[in-house]
Amino acid sequence: MYRYFPSCNFNIASPKSSKALRMFLKERMPVAGCCRFDKTVFEKNDKAIIVCQACRDVLSDKVDIVSLYEYLDLDDSFEWPNYQGIKMNLQDCFRDRNYPKVHEAVRHILNKMHIEVVEIEHNQGQADFCGTLHYEPKSDALKEVLKAYPNVKISKLPIEIQEALMQEHIALYECEYVIVDCNRCKKGIELGGGKAVHLIDLIFGNTDITYK
Repeated sequence: MYRYFPSCNFNIASPKSSKALRMFLKERMPVAGCCRFDKTVFEKNDKAIIVCQACRDVLSDKVDIVSLYEYLDLDDSFEWPNYQGIKMNLQDCFRDRNYPKVHEAVRHILNKMHIEVVEIEHNQGQADFCGTLHYEPKSDALKEVLKAYPNVKISKLPIEIQEALMQEHIALYECEYVIVDCNRCKKGIELGGGKAVHLIDLIFGNTDITYK
C-alpha cells in the first residue's frame, strides 16, 4: 500500500499547492501526518510517497520510499498543464545526488508539461547545492571568507555572507526562472535574488507563469 507523507515545510511555503496535492492523493491512498511523529506500523509491501528530502531521511530505514515525481510520472491519467515551451533552468538538490530515478522522473514530467530544461554544470549526480544547507563556493575570495568560520553551518553565517554565497550560485543560471523540487534550494535561490519555482507549484498551476 502507498501512504503519502506531506512535507510540513512545503505546506508552509505553498499552502495552495500542498492542499491540491493532498486532495489528489487522498483519493488514492492514506495520508499520513508529520513523518517525525506519525505512528504508522508499516507492512512488508508498503511504500511511502514523499516530496521532501528530510522526510526521506526520517523514513528510509522504516519503509520503501518512492518520490512523488516517480509516482506521477507513471500516472497516464494525470492532466499536465502546458507551459508552451518556456525555457527554465533546473536545480537538482545536493541531497538527491544519489537518486537518479528522481532526476529521470523530474525531467520526464517537465517534458510532459512542455518546459524546455536548461541544465547547469553541476546537476544530477554532481549537484552541489541545497541552499543554505549545502553549497560549495567556486571563487577563491569566498573560500577565503569561509576559512574564518570553520565548521559553521551556512545558515548560521552572517547574513551578508549567506547572500554572497547564494548570489555566486545564481549567477550560473541563464533563465529567468529556476525549477526546484527542494524547499531549501528554493529559499537559497531567493536569498540570492533569484526566481525559484517549486515543481509542485508548476504541476498544479500555482505560479505567475503563463500556461494553458
